[in-house]
Parts: sequence; structure tokens; C-alpha cells
Amino acid sequence: MPHLTLEYTKNLNRFDPDEVLTLLNTAVFESGQFEEAAIKSRAIELKHFARGTTEPDRRFLALKVAILQGRSPDVRRELAARLMDVLRGYLKGSGDSVSASVEITEVFAETYVKETIS
Repeated sequence: MPHLTLEYTKNLNRFDPDEVLTLLNTAVFESGQFEEAAIKSRAIELKHFARGTTEPDRRFLALKVAILQGRSPDVRRELAARLMDVLRGYLKGSGDSVSASVEITEVFAETYVKETIS
């Protein structure tokens, strides 16, 4: 934990999901809230999507971050802002107009099971 899931529309220009995931993981680690090896991220390209009703080429990405419950609202807000800064910095100058969002959700320790299997 945390788990980062980045969904992005296939029509983004100059977008390297591997590069973005590395930047996001680094930002999460540098927050001081998580162990480096515990950060898990993935990117999912959306081939079928809609944003609004009038322009078919609108672009967006949505980052969802699941963390174990217990961190304060201030810590969660700071993490969301830190991650939005990464997305903003990466997308700026790409020539795209992109709607970007970051959502932090909490997972209950009582219902989360994790194990390293070898």
C-alpha cells in the first residue's frame, strides 16, 4: 500500500505511462508516508471513453490512490496536491488540453490482506 491506478485516454499526445508512473511513485515515496517497496502503481489506457457530449477528442486522466486508513485529512490533501503537481508538470507543454484528477481513498485494514508469495 499505496496502490496507484492511472487511467488515461488513448488520445493523449507525448504520453509515456512508464515515465509518469516512475514520477508518481517517486513523489509518493518522497512524501515520507510510505516505504518504497510498498508503492504499487499501474496505468490503464482507455480505448473507449467519453468526456462531455460535444467534442469527441477531449482528453482526460484520472489517478486513484488507495491508502490504508489512519492518515489525517491534511496528509491526504498534501499527497493529492503533490501528485497533481507531478501530473501538471508532466502534461504542461504537451499541446494537449487535459482534464486531470487525483482521488485519495482509504482502505480498511480489517478487510485488506497482503502477502508476499514466493
